[in-house]
Amino acid sequence: MRLRTLAGFVLVAIVAMCFATGRAEAAPAAEGYHLDPALMEAAVAEVTALGGADFRTAYNAALSRDPEALPVLVAFLRERTGSTLTAGQSVKQPMEQPIEMEWPVALDFVWGAYGPEGYPVLCQIAAESGDPVMVESALAVMCTSEYPDVLPEARRLAIEGETAGIRQAAVRLLGWHGRARDWEYLLLGLMSDDVDDISASLWAIHKSGDPRAVSYAIPFCDHPDPWIRDEALSVLALACTPESIDAMHVVCEQRPEDPSLDEFAFYTHAVLWIAGLDPDTYCAMPAKGREQAIAGAKEILYGPRPDAAPLSRDEALAMVAEWTANGCLDCDGLDDMEHQIAAALVRDDIALLQELRASIYRRLSDRALHDVAKVESIMQKVVRRDLAGKGP
Repeated sequence: MRLRTLAGFVLVAIVAMCFATGRAEAAPAAEGYHLDPALMEAAVAEVTALGGADFRTAYNAALSRDPEALPVLVAFLRERTGSTLTAGQSVKQPMEQPIEMEWPVALDFVWGAYGPEGYPVLCQIAAESGDPVMVESALAVMCTSEYPDVLPEARRLAIEGETAGIRQAAVRLLGWHGRARDWEYLLLGLMSDDVDDISASLWAIHKSGDPRAVSYAIPFCDHPDPWIRDEALSVLALACTPESIDAMHVVCEQRPEDPSLDEFAFYTHAVLWIAGLDPDTYCAMPAKGREQAIAGAKEILYGPRPDAAPLSRDEALAMVAEWTANGCLDCDGLDDMEHQIAAALVRDDIALLQELRASIYRRLSDRALHDVAKVESIMQKVVRRDLAGKGP
């Protein structure tokens, strides 16, 4: 343990020396920064010789947002182990509470705290690195970034990735970004016998928001692996369409003694209750009536609250600026924060939301992850609205 702690301090010195050698003419700007491959390989080799980069060293480097710290962050992409951090450990950012870090959450905190200036470097690693762990890690970090420049490389790696982990990470990234032209990539894992491939594709088709996800998920509700069955049913539940509700109802009726289906059975009954129906009445309805009933229930469950006051773009931007300064979301006075903010912002505001996301990652806590998820949902809503009707 002590060796790894000392190695972190030595690493900072090594990286500084590497950059002192490599920047004789001019210091690189943070924006559009391109990591010299030779320096990257040298830094990673030194870190490996010292036993690898630890989270505290990488996170402290990320908080500086200094381009010269990037090799430390790049080296940390090789770390596939998790760790538990407690409030007494040495990190520059005070911790709200102990938090257990598992891969890739530790990577998310490190690269998230560095901010969107790191996205071009991660794209470069995905495209150029010969280390499959680093490529997979870079894709995992970029998954929810809403950074479209990574999409061409993700498309290539979904097919040509050296390892299954790389291909799965690429599929998940494409699913989150939800471009219509990428639908066929999202289905790749569904043709595999490997449960990790199937899981990645089920996640991707759900996150894509494509209504076709339901028909592709239904066959996996009877998969022999319980994890896959659960994921497929979750896709159906979150889609909340007549087709998905019907399929869930059938599965639950066929296996009434299966306790793993209890929550899904409850969900189907809850959706029908919200629609003002019981199962028998719903089943007797014509297709058009079912469609209208489920659409109404879905709007209540997942749509914007009708009583939530709309925000102007200026109001939303002022809130985003305040949250960025504070490093947390303050939803006081907002009845339906995600929908209200997303409805007010436009595609050009994504960079500001990415900065908000980075400011939140500078807090080490489970609450930070909760806030980040909300910001990512807002970004996704803004981009999806912009893409709607525009084709590929």
